Amino acid sequence: MKPIQLTMTAFGPYKEQEVISFDELNGHRLFIISGKTGAGKTTLFDGICFALFGSASGEDRGEPRMMRSQFAPDELHTSVEFTFELRGLRYRLLRQMPHVKQGNKSATGEKYEFFECTDDGEVPCVDRQMVSEINEKVRRLIGLTEDQFKQIVMLPQGEFRKLLTSDTENKEGILRRLFQTEPYQWFSAKMNERRTAVKQELTTVQDRLKQQYSHLQEAVPEREDSPLHRVLQQENRLSSQVSEALGAEAAHYETRAAEARGKAAEKEKEYDRALHAYHDAKQINAQFDSLKEKEAEAEKLQAEAPAVEAKKKELQEAEKAASIRVYDEQRRSAREDEKAKQEAEQRARKTSEAAEARRKTAEAVYEEEAGRQEERETAAQKLHQYEELLPVVAAADEAKQKLNEQAGAIRRQTEEQTARKEQMQSVQKELDQLRADIRTTETETSQLAGKQRTLQEKKETGTLFRKYMNKAEAAGTLEKQAAEKRAAADQEKAVFQRVERAWVQGRAAVLAGHLHDGEACPVCGSTEHPEKAAAGDDVPSEEAYDEARQKLQSVQQEALQVEAELASVRRERDEAAEELPSFSFDSYAEARQQFDVLLEEATALQKDVQRLEQRAGELTQMRERREEKEQTLAGLQTKAEEAAKTLQQLEIDYASGRSEYEAKISRLPEALRTETALQAEIDTWKQTKQELERRWQAAQKEQSEAAQNEAGAAASSKAAAAQRDEAEGRRKQAEEQFENARRSAGFESDAAYSGALLSEAEQERRKQEIDTHASRTAAVQQQTAELRRTLADKEPHDLDAFQAKLEALKEEAAEAKARWTNDEALVTLLENAREKLAATAGEIEAKEKQAAVIEDVYDTVRGQNSKKISFERYVQIEFLENIIAAANERLHRMTAGQFQLVRSDRQESRGKQSGLSLDVYDAYTGQNRDVKTLSGGEKFNASLSMALGMSDVIQSYQGGIQIDTMFIDEGFGSLDEESLHKVMDTLIDLQKSGRLIGVISHVQEMKTVFPAVLNVTKAPDGHSSTRFVVT
Repeated sequence: MKPIQLTMTAFGPYKEQEVISFDELNGHRLFIISGKTGAGKTTLFDGICFALFGSASGEDRGEPRMMRSQFAPDELHTSVEFTFELRGLRYRLLRQMPHVKQGNKSATGEKYEFFECTDDGEVPCVDRQMVSEINEKVRRLIGLTEDQFKQIVMLPQGEFRKLLTSDTENKEGILRRLFQTEPYQWFSAKMNERRTAVKQELTTVQDRLKQQYSHLQEAVPEREDSPLHRVLQQENRLSSQVSEALGAEAAHYETRAAEARGKAAEKEKEYDRALHAYHDAKQINAQFDSLKEKEAEAEKLQAEAPAVEAKKKELQEAEKAASIRVYDEQRRSAREDEKAKQEAEQRARKTSEAAEARRKTAEAVYEEEAGRQEERETAAQKLHQYEELLPVVAAADEAKQKLNEQAGAIRRQTEEQTARKEQMQSVQKELDQLRADIRTTETETSQLAGKQRTLQEKKETGTLFRKYMNKAEAAGTLEKQAAEKRAAADQEKAVFQRVERAWVQGRAAVLAGHLHDGEACPVCGSTEHPEKAAAGDDVPSEEAYDEARQKLQSVQQEALQVEAELASVRRERDEAAEELPSFSFDSYAEARQQFDVLLEEATALQKDVQRLEQRAGELTQMRERREEKEQTLAGLQTKAEEAAKTLQQLEIDYASGRSEYEAKISRLPEALRTETALQAEIDTWKQTKQELERRWQAAQKEQSEAAQNEAGAAASSKAAAAQRDEAEGRRKQAEEQFENARRSAGFESDAAYSGALLSEAEQERRKQEIDTHASRTAAVQQQTAELRRTLADKEPHDLDAFQAKLEALKEEAAEAKARWTNDEALVTLLENAREKLAATAGEIEAKEKQAAVIEDVYDTVRGQNSKKISFERYVQIEFLENIIAAANERLHRMTAGQFQLVRSDRQESRGKQSGLSLDVYDAYTGQNRDVKTLSGGEKFNASLSMALGMSDVIQSYQGGIQIDTMFIDEGFGSLDEESLHKVMDTLIDLQKSGRLIGVISHVQEMKTVFPAVLNVTKAPDGHSSTRFVVT
């Protein structure tokens, strides 16, 4: 970037407009800025930075709005316009700050412009001339952030020494901003999250292993010489020992299960034999019951026999009546046909009489219409006369309609013009108010960015505090829960021990019931049983015992889970406290107190930021509305001018058309001068003519149709009388045939015939009832005879005795099977437990290896290593080494080889990360020492070398960045004559490479050596001016 011209208006000590044209250097690329203290030399740098980035050149220069000149007149706005060249193209950038003039309540005059200057004029560099778009465009165009620009192009007073003399943490912040190393810091945080997660996973698996050991102790009964219980009772046990003991325990119960399985099989066979005998007895008893049922059913069928015989006789009568039903149907059909023919004859006679009356009426109407021939001729003549006038009136009507349309257009245009003027006044008023609101809002939101950064820092600290307090509260809650769970577990254990003792005693009593002298005891093997166990009154069932054991296991598991969770939360609480090194607290209450103070500050700041963010959002919307209003107002003005021309032409056309219309209408009758009136008259005569013709034609047609209708009706009446006579004869013949058939069938009367009739469905139903009774009677007789033969030599059995014996055998078999099943279940449980324990132990080993690897990686990336260097710090060291290498090339020349900067590996105090400290190697002593021990002039040489080296590294790092300019503010006064000459030689070398170098200095020797001087003169009244002096 090469500066061309800087124009400052009411900026700093410059009262009005101050123009600095760098073309006046006449090709010189090295100049000094000279003037008294407070004259405004550094303000030149502020102006360039303000134009490019909207801020001053140094951190201590304050807000840009404080840069308004105190000497400027009230009507003048503060602005900076900067023209520069970059990669062969020229740009102009303007920033004008809003200003509240005297008498006004809001600021006005805010303005931003960014253009590319071409031979054909200026071309906008952004779509909208807004601060955000301009800032982004400048950053992308120059290729540097604001921080980078101030470190390598604009070296403010005291700022470029920070990288040399600041502490490690400040250097880290500077390098982070310049080289964007935040992702490495983010990676360290992610690794910490992963480390915590894996630790929690390991703790969970370890707790699961403890729960598995506890479940084994509860699930496997204790016995003498059990290797499993000996191992489980040890405080420190190995997984291999537990696995070996599980195998031995499983082998023991497997042997016991084989013995119990044999006894259970014997009891099962004995039970099966008894069950088979029981089923045989039950079947015989069922046959005796069936014989009784069949004998009762035979008696019932014998009682139903008379009713069945009666149904047979009724069925025979119904079959005879069905044989003559066809004659009955013929008689009924003949009667219905005779009645229909009589009704048809009556209708035909009435139709003939009506046809005669119609003919007489039609002849009278025909005579009347024949006498109206003269009226029909008159209507035709009138219609013809008025239709000839229709084209003339239509032309006049069209002319009148056009006049009305023109008058309406003139009226509408006038109304629109009036409304448009009112709208323009309203839009102008809204636009003025909007501009005032924008200036006010911009003043309010100028501090938003700084407050947002502060708020974010407080939020992050608050998040860490909440994390610590949440874990502390959770730990307190879990401590109470753990105590409650331990007490509940102890209580449930006591309950289970009582239930277990009672259940074991009950099982012993059951076994004792099956012991007989001389038989070996299945438990101890003794053949003598002097004191058999007796069952108590409150022996719990096996279900009650299992329920008590499961409840104890559940409570113990819950207690273990709470203990594990408590240990995990305590670790997380302590880790959270370590993340707040800037705060000191020893308890939750102290942390809460400090958090409340932080929260109160953050809440107040949050409200302020939210208000400013809302105002910033409103500002964008207001600017967009301002542009819309300006475009709307311009459009309304254009439309108003066009509408005035249109209205004038409409008035001229209306006057001409009215003259033509009056000339046409004067030749027509007054009553028929409109097309509507004439058409109404034509329609009237047309309807009259059509009505007269219609009535004449209708009378002729009706006379002819009535005569024809009368003749047809007479013929129809005669035919209907003949059909009636034929139907009467058929009816008499059908009645005679039915009477003969009824007598032949043996029915004395019609009533007897009707009573015997049954439907086909009813006849079929009665046949089925008769057949079913006969077949059922035969079957029951046969079944009864067979049962009597089968049971001839047998008697019923006592099933209750059989049932009692079965229950006793079943209980003995169940007890034998329970012993076998319980031993097999223990074998399965032990084998499964062995597999689960092996899997859990393997998972713990894998998790421990994974946790160790992640812990090592995390310690490495966060700097917990011998060199106290984090991952991010390692990357920054690489950049710093490159900067030092580039700086030493110049420092070597400036100090005649005496000094060389080196990065120090010394450890920082209080566990801080190391690696960014700087030492200087003194060739005179052959030793390294801290750069802070350098004198003022030596520090200036080292700082300048670092700044120049940083410029080289950033250009190389960014790629494609072209730095053609460098400005240096003060520091040369601390150099001795020799050092000053060497520094000037370095600057001369830089300008020879094509850079423009501007230096602020009070050193007189530099004024005489440099070919160009920009004098900044301070007037007696306080304001300043500038002038280039080129030798």
